[in-house]
Amino acid sequence: MDSVDFQVALGAVKHFGKNLYTSNPPAIAELIANAWDAYAKKCQIVVVDNEMVIIDDGIGMTDEELADRYAKSGFEKNPNVRKPSDMDPRAFMGKKGIGKFSAFSLSDSYTIATKSEQDQDWKEIVLDYDQLYTDKMVYQAKVEHVPDPTILLPQTIDRPELPTKSGTIIVLPNLKRAISKATEQSLKDLIAKRFSSSYFGEKADFQLLFNYQEVTPINLREHFFYSKVESVYFFGKTLADMKLLFPHVKQENFVEVSNDKLSGRAKGWLGSVEKPADLQTENETSVSGVSVYIHGKIADENIFKNSADGRIPNAYLVGEVDFFPADEKEDPVLSGREGLNHELESVQSLKAGLLKVRGQLIDGWNAMRAKRPEEQQDYLTKIKENPSYREVFSSYDEKEKRHFTDLAEKVFDKPGEKTEQDINILAPAIFQIVNDKTLSEVSTGLGKTTEEVLELFSKLFNVAEINHALRMQSNVNNRLSIINELEKFIKGEEVEKVFEKHLAANPWLINPSWDIRGSRVSTQDHFSYLNIDNSEAQVRTDIIVETAQDLFPVIVEIKRSKKTNYSCPDVQAIQGQINKYRKGIKEHLAKTSQSSFGGMNIFDIKAFFVCGIDEKNKISSDDFSILETNKIRLLTYEDLLEVAKNTYSVFDISDRPESD
Repeated sequence: MDSVDFQVALGAVKHFGKNLYTSNPPAIAELIANAWDAYAKKCQIVVVDNEMVIIDDGIGMTDEELADRYAKSGFEKNPNVRKPSDMDPRAFMGKKGIGKFSAFSLSDSYTIATKSEQDQDWKEIVLDYDQLYTDKMVYQAKVEHVPDPTILLPQTIDRPELPTKSGTIIVLPNLKRAISKATEQSLKDLIAKRFSSSYFGEKADFQLLFNYQEVTPINLREHFFYSKVESVYFFGKTLADMKLLFPHVKQENFVEVSNDKLSGRAKGWLGSVEKPADLQTENETSVSGVSVYIHGKIADENIFKNSADGRIPNAYLVGEVDFFPADEKEDPVLSGREGLNHELESVQSLKAGLLKVRGQLIDGWNAMRAKRPEEQQDYLTKIKENPSYREVFSSYDEKEKRHFTDLAEKVFDKPGEKTEQDINILAPAIFQIVNDKTLSEVSTGLGKTTEEVLELFSKLFNVAEINHALRMQSNVNNRLSIINELEKFIKGEEVEKVFEKHLAANPWLINPSWDIRGSRVSTQDHFSYLNIDNSEAQVRTDIIVETAQDLFPVIVEIKRSKKTNYSCPDVQAIQGQINKYRKGIKEHLAKTSQSSFGGMNIFDIKAFFVCGIDEKNKISSDDFSILETNKIRLLTYEDLLEVAKNTYSVFDISDRPESD
């Protein structure tokens, strides 16, 4: 065999290779899956400097298999592949023969060497992306015959133990994304997460090693976050199976779920963790969400990624589900490998069933979190650091404390640090809701004597914060309507001036903790506050906000949210304009204030740039660096909505049924 014809027509190598993955773990996982399909017992990943070698001791490929299996793409894999006599049959992870192209997501070229038991030498082929990316139907690759495979390895890599009878070696030089010592553990964790742990049970004779000098293989039976899971809702599995997987979880936190939509079609579990960091690798990559696996390989990293449920932060939820499509001929995975095809009835049924499990998990999660010991609810500790708040809380009876704790958990127990300003704004409102309910009960007497009612009123109105809370309560419904208006503007793609006036009238949307002194909106031609002519400027400053917390006025530049190909922010123009107005503010303060501001740094003047999520996604890394260097904070309208909703929606109690 001197050559082999690769079928690479219609840009398949680009679609399924170079453009398929933008990170290392999924691309490497595809090559590991090929080793599994080849009945390998051991697969080694060796990384030194900027080079990678993947070695497996599988069955390798005969001349016929190389030509008819590896060199063809887009065809169903032959289920009658050779099987070693000493091994049980394995179900294929791959289906279309496109996993090999994932190598081009790692390197622009790679070498593959393979040997079957009937071969005397190794067959070596060098594949280059530029050569395979062609309009031709066939690319003829030269096959070299190599007696000693060690000569194929890069000089920087020590000679690992290579298979002798059969196997496959893939050499990837000049990796596109470097793998450092600092990211090795995260890479191993993320690679393992690409495979279903239940698929690699005790009977699975398969080891995955990262750098051959390591003694301990990558653990494919237990993912790195399993020890942090607090509650488990499972289906299609036994309680004994779950206890083996999560031995630390309390008995009462295991819940077996019965669901007709999942019966016979899926088995797995959904769970929750104590804090979002429990689901993050060492390089802070999150694996939250419900992953779906088919034949042991990940098919969708998070089936709920396009339907987030606001009742629980996604960062706390995790799950792993093995999916068994009813029709094996119908591939439920999108051709771009970006997830499941949600237009298929089988996938819709799977998602509907998982939504029910997720709903039960959320309800149980809320109840479990509220019952945690107080020392595990750090937001309560922070609230009680304020002597006035501590006094109010301690005056409550057990029912009132439970009501306050439940509301505080909904507001504060979310990803992200809550500042003292956040607490000072939100805590009084929570107290107000609890007090309002008590006042309502007091107004009816509830069988209490006059003395008891008077004592209760005295207790409530002796709390210093109650007046502030009462004022805030009257503004809650108004602020919720303002949030809804902003959401309508975003969906309707209103003109920029509408966003400008709305944010200028409600600057708390930009920062809920601001204590506003005043804000001004620029005119079309002139901004009188700074006495600077705007008539010829391409980008005009939109809003100036004066807060009680900031020594200097705050600049807010906005760009409307519009989903067009050309709607890309000119970041350089924006940073130039913002710095121009920073200088204008500095000059204005120097002229009008008795204090000297001549020596101040213009970057002490805070600046925000607000745009839509689509505009943000079009900003290049270089432009992000420009914003960072110029100390300009970028926010999206979606960011503003999320913060505002999380801040105020919990206080909308008009339609909420009363509960203890």
